[in-house]
Amino acid sequence: MYKTLRRILIIILALCFALLSFGAAFASGDNTDYTGYLDPATNEPVEDSEAGAGSGRDAMSSTMYYDRDQKDFVFNIKGTLTEVHSNAADGMILNVPVYIKGADGGSVTVYQNGNEYSGSLDSINVPAEYVVSMQNNGSKQRLFMFRIVGASTGQINKYTVPDGFYVTKATRDGENIFIDRYTVNMEAEGDYAIEYECSSNSMIYTLITTIDRTPPKPVFSGSADSRGRIHSAVRISGLESSDTLVVYRNGGRVDVSRAADGSYTLPDTGTYYVQVYDDAGNVAEYNFTISMYLNASAFMFVVLVLLVVGAVAGYIIFKRRHLRIG
Repeated sequence: MYKTLRRILIIILALCFALLSFGAAFASGDNTDYTGYLDPATNEPVEDSEAGAGSGRDAMSSTMYYDRDQKDFVFNIKGTLTEVHSNAADGMILNVPVYIKGADGGSVTVYQNGNEYSGSLDSINVPAEYVVSMQNNGSKQRLFMFRIVGASTGQINKYTVPDGFYVTKATRDGENIFIDRYTVNMEAEGDYAIEYECSSNSMIYTLITTIDRTPPKPVFSGSADSRGRIHSAVRISGLESSDTLVVYRNGGRVDVSRAADGSYTLPDTGTYYVQVYDDAGNVAEYNFTISMYLNASAFMFVVLVLLVVGAVAGYIIFKRRHLRIG
């Protein structure tokens, strides 16, 4: 009898506890079946109405959203309705063209390696670091930045993926390397393939590039004396077809033509500063001076002058010998 009453009492207490727990969860708005986007800072659900203007958007940071309808990233200035759309997230490294679209008549300014970019915003593909800003109450406010790299680069030491992303796989020279959930160390040279996923759209993004930190090694040839002074034209060879040569003479930039064999020749006297860039962005720098010397053209000119002087002198002598005094 007592055992039966005790069992009934335990069942009643369990039912009361279950009802109280359900009521508390309902009152607090918790939903254990929620499968949408969670705010990475609070781990709370973020509804579309909280994720910015428009529908189908997920908040990735305080100023960046992912638009599931447009399939791009949206940036806005707090307190305004101005938006900028792009296929690049803030802090992303890409080797595909990037587009930037401004809405609501906003004035967008893009900086390429610190200098104002004047090209088309529909397809930016030149390897460089880019910063995008927009006018707001008379001043420029930074919206986001991204970097474009080519098949090889020497400009990256590590890749910290943007907010709202996490690394899923990373290899160097085909071998798996240690994976930090948000950062990949890229200091060592080699071929890298990095896969990282966007929490909002579950899409996998991939960065494939070769880290090359070895600067080009051109060969300089010319006639120099014991003190290192050059008394001839200087020939520059040993460059790759993708290398870029920049030449300054006496403080001003000069254009130098590339010969059929890929070499360059600097024939004029003067003080030179030469830079050689490879396609990874590495640079080699050289300073030298070409002193006075006689090249083939100058030698022929001197010979011609001597011949003319000799001819004039001979003519004068001839005339004097045949001069008749009346």
